[in-house]
Amino acid sequence: MNQLVERQVKAYMTEVTPAEYRDRLIPSDSSHKVGCKRVIFDTNYLGSLSRPNMSLVWDPIESIVEDGILAKEGSTAFDVIIYSTGYITDDYPVHVKGIDQTVAEYYRAHGGPTAYVGTTLPGFPNFFTISGANTATGHTSLLFAHEVQIQYILQMIKPVLAGDILSMEVTAEATDTYNRDIQRRLSGFIWSKCFSWYRTGNTGKIHGLFPGPMSLFWWWLRKPNWTHYKVLAVGEWKPKRSIYRRLPGAVLLGVGVAGVAYLGWTGSF
Repeated sequence: MNQLVERQVKAYMTEVTPAEYRDRLIPSDSSHKVGCKRVIFDTNYLGSLSRPNMSLVWDPIESIVEDGILAKEGSTAFDVIIYSTGYITDDYPVHVKGIDQTVAEYYRAHGGPTAYVGTTLPGFPNFFTISGANTATGHTSLLFAHEVQIQYILQMIKPVLAGDILSMEVTAEATDTYNRDIQRRLSGFIWSKCFSWYRTGNTGKIHGLFPGPMSLFWWWLRKPNWTHYKVLAVGEWKPKRSIYRRLPGAVLLGVGVAGVAYLGWTGSF
């Protein structure tokens, strides 16, 4: 399937990209396969490169000067400069220190961003992250993942606000077990063979993506598994057992099959 999609994408890009730019814009090496980075829909960007007032300059930028940009091969005057710097996803620049170390130090010790269900870290009581390690997908809005995490966090902090517990901290064992499973699932995907910002340092551990549909992410975070946490309680507090954890997995499977059947019947795919 990947090879078929790649042939179709390359054929389209070859058709609409100006000949002088094809070697630069159409990847040919095995580390830049379709899906290695987020797949986007072309809104005539490639076609716009044929316009007479459009040109691509590959020379490295030396500096920004008074009237434009000084590149390695000379300067060019500009009225407006839109400076797109990109982003770094495999570091944690905000200084947050837990019991023994900072988040950045914890990440480096584990080969990149690492968390339990992308939300909590061992050694950081009452600390939560949104858009944490392995929470995004290349096919679903990140807003849904945010909402799932927020609902999870609200359930975690509710007993703190009620005065029933003072703190909770995910165990290192639960975190390590969870992440071994995540990386095992990811090992069979194209990203494990890619040069991509989804990976630490572009070639290391896959930290950016969740290895499944967002419905699975929701299912895993629907209720906290308090046995995976060290809880400092006030008195004899015990978590309430959720009905969701007593439902058999077949119920979720049935809902999923029914949803797919409905979409197929109505032609809503």
